[in-house]
Amino acid sequence: MITFWKTAVLGLLLLTLNSFSTDEELILQKLEISKAATAGETAGRIALSFRNTPYVARTLEKPGEEKLVVNLRELDCTTFVENVLALTRSVQTDRLTTEQFEKNLAHYRYYQGLVNGYGSRLHYFSSFLQQLQTYGEAKLMAEQWGGVAYNKPIHFMTQHRNLYAQLADDDAFKLVEKIENELNEGNTYYIPKNKIASIESEMETGDVIGITTAKAGLDVSHEGFAYRKNGRIHLLHASTDQKKVVVSSEPLADYLARHRDQTGIIVARLNY
Repeated sequence: MITFWKTAVLGLLLLTLNSFSTDEELILQKLEISKAATAGETAGRIALSFRNTPYVARTLEKPGEEKLVVNLRELDCTTFVENVLALTRSVQTDRLTTEQFEKNLAHYRYYQGLVNGYGSRLHYFSSFLQQLQTYGEAKLMAEQWGGVAYNKPIHFMTQHRNLYAQLADDDAFKLVEKIENELNEGNTYYIPKNKIASIESEMETGDVIGITTAKAGLDVSHEGFAYRKNGRIHLLHASTDQKKVVVSSEPLADYLARHRDQTGIIVARLNY
């Protein structure tokens, strides 16, 4: 009996260990996903491969010096998008190493790809989009699709300094404040949620989506990718409700309709 239970426990332990991959193993697995005709289609394939990955918030908020955090085992909506794009860039350029993936991850997460303290992280989705455009890697689509100006003051982080431990540092606070001021000088367009169904035919799998919000001082409250399913556009995202990466059960237009504080979308199309 003792031998049986020892064997059973050992077998269960081995099964459990084998069910978890290290980040390096996951990176290499994802880099085996084949390149598609467009970067957006490749992003869609890679994003879908993360389905059922657990949603975990604040995985980047580590104490001490700001460092590049690599974690493909637990994702929030932002790190999901960052990791998918970093992998997509590796696959599209045929540079299939973990080292290149990490460079790509910094490329999308930090200002000019350089880790230089908490303030260098692209905390706002709008900053992330601006950098994508500066890189020449994406085009914003809302204005072209008949969107309206998104003239909303951005100041959530500096107005809620107490929510961000790292903003106790005056240098980090001043840099975030500078970024907010720069965002408020720019022009952005969005598609109101009651117009999304009418422009669905224009959207493609792999388009990067930021969901705009009624919450004061914040540009978007959630992000993910467009995913065409049964002729309709759905949201492929790290879901706060379902606590994992999923394709929304309902089309994107219906998803937004049932979320009162979500006002519409900003869309970026990859072009590399």
